[in-house]
Amino acid sequence: MIASMYKAKLVILKTDLEPVLKSIQRASCLMIEKQEESANQKIGIDGIISRTESSIKNVSKYVDKKPLFGDYIVSTYDEMENIDDKYQKLVDEVEEKINEKTQILLEIKSLKEEIKQYDAWTNLSVNLNQLSNTNHAIVHSGYIEQKYLEDFTSLMNENASYFEILGNVRSLKAVFFINYCSDDEIILNKIKNFGYNDFKLPNYDGSMHSYVLHLEKNIELLNVKVEKVDNFLKEKTSDLPKLKVYADHLLSRKAREESDYASTMETYIIDGWLPKDDVDKLKKAVEEVTPYYDLELLEPKDDEMAPTYTINNKIVTPFEGITNMFSVPTSKEIDPNPVMSFWYWIIFGMMMGDVGYGVLLLILGFLFIKLAHPRGGTLNLAKVLTYSSITTIFWGIVFNSYFGFSLSFYKAFVNPMNDSLPMLVLSIIVGFFHIITGLFMKMIRDVKDKDIFEMLGKDLSWIFILLGLLLAIMGTVFGLFPALKNIKIPSFISFIGLGMIILGVCFILLFGGHKKKKIIGKIFGGVLGLYDVTSYLGDILSYSRIMALVMSSASVAYVMNLLAGMVRTMIPIPFLGVLFSIIIYIVGHLFNLVLGLLSAYVHDCRLQYIEFYGKFFDGGGYLFKPLTIETKYINEIK
Repeated sequence: MIASMYKAKLVILKTDLEPVLKSIQRASCLMIEKQEESANQKIGIDGIISRTESSIKNVSKYVDKKPLFGDYIVSTYDEMENIDDKYQKLVDEVEEKINEKTQILLEIKSLKEEIKQYDAWTNLSVNLNQLSNTNHAIVHSGYIEQKYLEDFTSLMNENASYFEILGNVRSLKAVFFINYCSDDEIILNKIKNFGYNDFKLPNYDGSMHSYVLHLEKNIELLNVKVEKVDNFLKEKTSDLPKLKVYADHLLSRKAREESDYASTMETYIIDGWLPKDDVDKLKKAVEEVTPYYDLELLEPKDDEMAPTYTINNKIVTPFEGITNMFSVPTSKEIDPNPVMSFWYWIIFGMMMGDVGYGVLLLILGFLFIKLAHPRGGTLNLAKVLTYSSITTIFWGIVFNSYFGFSLSFYKAFVNPMNDSLPMLVLSIIVGFFHIITGLFMKMIRDVKDKDIFEMLGKDLSWIFILLGLLLAIMGTVFGLFPALKNIKIPSFISFIGLGMIILGVCFILLFGGHKKKKIIGKIFGGVLGLYDVTSYLGDILSYSRIMALVMSSASVAYVMNLLAGMVRTMIPIPFLGVLFSIIIYIVGHLFNLVLGLLSAYVHDCRLQYIEFYGKFFDGGGYLFKPLTIETKYINEIK
């Protein structure tokens, strides 16, 4: 049901703004409208929220034993709203430590890269503090290409230069040599032909080997600092639940701070939308804070579109997300969710159609909801799938399908693998009633809009035709199903069906062109209305996808069972044969279950959106989103 709305105008004293907003937020009944010119000053809270989220993420990495489905956090409202500011200080401390660790890790990375580039030089015998030039000699260090190593050695020996050949770096060779000043320029010109490039060695009081040890010692010291930071962050994991409560506190605070309102010298004026049943709730919320307020309630104007607030039971509510993915109903429409949820439930189960899959889906869905504590859209989807497991079991019994096996002690009403024509007919019969339900919804809408001729010429007429067609061919249909073929259909049923078809055609001819102004237009409009039969024929044939999905799922299950049986008999070692057949059986049926769920979800949505909603539903509304307590981590607020 779509709730009726008031346009609310709440006037409060400026001094009461914050407590009133908190109380309204807790009541969760008023959707505050955006103002063109807002009097409130937005506070830059996004940055604080982002920093807190980052701190939670960083501290969470140090939790030793993480719950499989995350923490279940319970908080009282007062605890969340009045949480100590020390957690903001904790965010600052965590940020400081993370930045410190980042800098240390960069230093470690830099030192490791330095050690790596000195790998080829660790065996240098000359101390690094003795590498300066003298009046008679010039010191060089660098790389030459390895293929010129013999030429380099000969050149050094010819000029009586001191040299050392050290390690490799890919195709290069590290070389150290000292030339006499008089020979240095000549030798350098020759050595350029060997691909020589200078390499600067560090300035250090000791050998190259001791310098590398010095760098490694620095890395060890830095690792000790990293360990201290890690220990600090690990200690803070005990504060993680409170830090998450603090994050939700900030989210709720942000919602209040982003609320818009106009102002006068002494008051704030809050405009919004209020469900008519929640007037007392809003008054109570405001009066808990202050007796000084004024509340004006107005009916929406004809050109105003109120937000959509649906009130449905616990079974229907999860299915609302399916409708909202297509389009949100307007506040002036009939709520399609109660009827749609029933048909979605029936068709989804029919598309899955296996007792084993239904039982498995029921168990997995129940465990996921109880253990993972999902929220929002994830919870609604989990409930839709869990509820649909019931109809999956029902249709599995109808099809006598248990993980692709059939029980021998009773016969299936329809066997999807063997009875393709009866399966197609059954799918189309479901389509008939689904479309007729959509036409009934359209008829209710037209009666509500007082468009009686539209109801007679476009709705009731086709209901008569479709129902009449089912009655006219009922005997033939029953004959296709072994369980029904012995039922005798009285001949007058067919005559009633034909009469309904004729009556429906007459309604179309009489009222199908009622919107035309001229008599000729009304006549031809009625005649042309009969061409809608092609549209209805296409809609009805769309339900053959039910048969296709049932048969494809049954075929995959049959193949997996067959393959598992073949593997068990082909492997000579009985234990291994049973083991591999079980693996194939489990993997195969899990794959078929997942594929079936995806296919059933998508194609069931398609039938609702096109064939069903196409008959009566316009959409184009927007959801009622009251100022409420925003939570990301808290599962329950007491």
